[in-house]
Amino acid sequence: MLGKLKGEHHDLQHLIPCCNRTSTGINVRRTLDRLIELKRSANLTQGPAISTVDGKVLSSKTMDDILHAVLIDIFITDDTLFPPNIDSVEKVRNSYQCFRTFRRSSATRATEQGVSSSDTNVINRWKVEENSKGKRPAIGMHQHYTQIDLLVKPFLRYTKAM
Repeated sequence: MLGKLKGEHHDLQHLIPCCNRTSTGINVRRTLDRLIELKRSANLTQGPAISTVDGKVLSSKTMDDILHAVLIDIFITDDTLFPPNIDSVEKVRNSYQCFRTFRRSSATRATEQGVSSSDTNVINRWKVEENSKGKRPAIGMHQHYTQIDLLVKPFLRYTKAM
């Protein structure tokens, strides 16, 4: 995945190696290919991946509303797919938000899978760049000079072949 995020000025800060299929069987590659094809068919070759039909970024509230609608449908169909503490529609709304849920989930899964902190820091380096607000980010020189597009091998051990 490659792109400029939140006003960043370097594409490579967001070149994020991604597995083709997750350990739970989600076909990430197919989903990304479908998204790219959908965007191309709408003549949207730049801009956010998740957007309105005219390519405008969705607000956090709108994305949360969409996420909640999907999760509530799933919860009503089979609430056993949720942790035991999620026992009502209201708890679904209060427990899941686009801004933090996916970050927390990916951090938890990475820890469960034994991904090292140094690998996680390389992936999250864009966050440090973003928080530096135009100043030189406070990261180690080794991480600063790491060219992320060439750093694929460490991520391959965490992927499954398609």
